[in-house]
Amino acid sequence: MQNYDLVRNARVTVNASRDSKNHPVANITVNDKYQHVFPSTSRVSRALETMTADDLRDRLMGGTFFFVGKSLVDYRDGFYNGFIQDDASIASLVRVIGIQESHSVIIHLQDNLVTKKYVLGAKWDASQFVVPGYQAQQGDFENELLFGWSPFNKDVNSAFVLKHQSTGNILRGMASFLKKRIPLMNRWEEHLDIACKQLQVRIESEIKRRFQVMNQERASIQELQLVYDHAKTRIDKGTNIKGSAAEIRLKKIMHASNPVLHTNKIYKEGVYTDMRLAAQRKGHLSVFDTYTLATEIRTHSPEVDGSSNLAMDRFANDLIFNHKDLTQYGARFEGKKVSAFNNVEEAFYGVSK
Repeated sequence: MQNYDLVRNARVTVNASRDSKNHPVANITVNDKYQHVFPSTSRVSRALETMTADDLRDRLMGGTFFFVGKSLVDYRDGFYNGFIQDDASIASLVRVIGIQESHSVIIHLQDNLVTKKYVLGAKWDASQFVVPGYQAQQGDFENELLFGWSPFNKDVNSAFVLKHQSTGNILRGMASFLKKRIPLMNRWEEHLDIACKQLQVRIESEIKRRFQVMNQERASIQELQLVYDHAKTRIDKGTNIKGSAAEIRLKKIMHASNPVLHTNKIYKEGVYTDMRLAAQRKGHLSVFDTYTLATEIRTHSPEVDGSSNLAMDRFANDLIFNHKDLTQYGARFEGKKVSAFNNVEEAFYGVSK
């Protein structure tokens, strides 16, 4: 079990410095025991552009700071007057759900944690299911459900990782129904088991329904352009990607998704420059193809500035749970389009039976 410490009514000192690009950096000391350096991109360090180190100290003084080992995981400044877990509840959350090192959990459960070294939460259960209508092994998925917690939230939160077994592609589920409040007062494990089963049934039912529809829907020019742009950004900004398998994969994705390359004989140039029109015109791939390409990017290439895994997760989640088919308002491609990427090996590597 990881050592942790919730410091209440903290004494804080702040030292201001500059990084190599002359951006302000805040270095704090809490209770003369813990030190933390906020990166220049953080909200705390950016505050030094408009306030002094003493002003920042006054804002943080009296705040609540949660440390795991010597790492700051989360905090609230001295002006925070919201909910904070009591020590007994935190001890129960650590015992029942836990604190994990990031490498042991496939995703982050909270995006706003100060450190990426630890995750306040853990995998709770996993189940396998098959989506009807797909080729053998192409419809096999695993749904991994995770629970997370925070010293500053009275409810347990949930997330799921959808893994396509044949490709290894993963998606962090961010559907609105996952924001189910799970209050815990007693019989913690029993309540989490019940919530887990309820969420898994809901997740699997919705994914089966949508994937069968996505296999028949055409993606819009706008959606395909977004996939192309993310792949190109990861190639252009990836520091160690040149000549790698990831670069080859991204180039294949760029070629497969490029709407100009595949539809320029169908649409006029304005469709590719006017996003309103692009959202209303059908592309050359199905929505499921587009989802597959997005999760390929997310899973098999490093994130860069301008193309984060969070952005790819949001896009892929929208395709499943929030997709609005605007292409009915003027697309010239008509009729159903069966997914070309049911067989990923064939689609990406030209391997056919």
